[in-house]
Amino acid sequence: MRRGFVISKMKLTRNLRRNVMRGHPWIYKEALQVLKSDPKSPLAEVLDQKGKFLAWALYDEAGPLSLRILSLEKKPPNENFFKDLIQKSHARRSFLEPERTNAYRLINGEGDRLPGLVCDLYDKTAVLQFDGEGPKKFWSRYPVADWVQELTGAEGVVDKTRGVYASIQGAAPTSETVILENGLRFVIDIVQGQKTGFFLDQRDSRQYVRALSKDKSVMNLFSYTGGFSIYAGAGGAKEVLSVDLAKPALEMAEKSWNLNEFKNGSHSTAASDVFDYLKSDARLWDVVIVDPPSMAHAEAQRVAAMTKYTAIFKEAASKVQRGGNLILSSCSSHVSFEDFFQIITESLSQAGRRGLIQRVSGQGADHPFPHVCPELRYLKFVHLALE
Repeated sequence: MRRGFVISKMKLTRNLRRNVMRGHPWIYKEALQVLKSDPKSPLAEVLDQKGKFLAWALYDEAGPLSLRILSLEKKPPNENFFKDLIQKSHARRSFLEPERTNAYRLINGEGDRLPGLVCDLYDKTAVLQFDGEGPKKFWSRYPVADWVQELTGAEGVVDKTRGVYASIQGAAPTSETVILENGLRFVIDIVQGQKTGFFLDQRDSRQYVRALSKDKSVMNLFSYTGGFSIYAGAGGAKEVLSVDLAKPALEMAEKSWNLNEFKNGSHSTAASDVFDYLKSDARLWDVVIVDPPSMAHAEAQRVAAMTKYTAIFKEAASKVQRGGNLILSSCSSHVSFEDFFQIITESLSQAGRRGLIQRVSGQGADHPFPHVCPELRYLKFVHLALE
């Protein structure tokens, strides 16, 4: 245990021992009795209902998610314990070929037993995110940035929690950073871009789109900086259209397209609200990709989000050629896979289309999650061949 920690002590008021022992990483406030608490102490010893030791946890007194399990060992976790977890996290990404992919998620919070901590690597820049003030207070007590630089050779480490950029140490990123993903080059903006700079969790799905794009016309809706668009071009698409409301993102997509120097095919952009664009354009496409931003940031928004997804998917389905391909995705964790299939069924019904599902997938292997936490399997990707 690092010097300066004052240990809080919590006791469970519900029988959650089995859940914790199986690997579930969360305990909510209503299941806790606080025996001893220090506002400066984010480390807590957790006792079960009978008062027996259960685990060590990251304590956050502010939010409903009070405890995030760190360790089941009797002794409190120390710097070596966490450094070892980060080294194991790095080793789990050894399947990536650095000469072809130098942007990936190094630490995926609970999925790497490092709750509340995310780290994305973009070539020589590492981007940290903390899931709230509790995790930020806890992880700031450890030299995480030093460990990340030591493992990856990153020249700079920045914090981009809740979209707010702050440099931590080393070289700061420029306004445009070029990364490699599956041999393709992308221009991204770490400072101003969404999330940590790029949607790394769709890497495998983008590669899938690459394989089915040859000689196809492809419309990419909610394209952002053109991830799927560039892969479609690499796959030999004869024409690609990127549609997004954000003009700067489209400009970056165009830069990435030109950077890859595709010999065939063309790329165009439309800075427009996607709903408005679909209603105003009657053209049909061989492949239509719909990857909207999260429409449900809380459980209370789930039903409204499902209605919005259904509306946009219906419009998108109506723009697919007979025998063409419709690719639908959602990153809303509050919309389950079961919900998503209901949305697909209703949207195709409203569009008067029928489809055959050819692929169902989610986030890539660098975004792991505990086997007892299916709710952390947030990303949904479905490819349908429309009749």
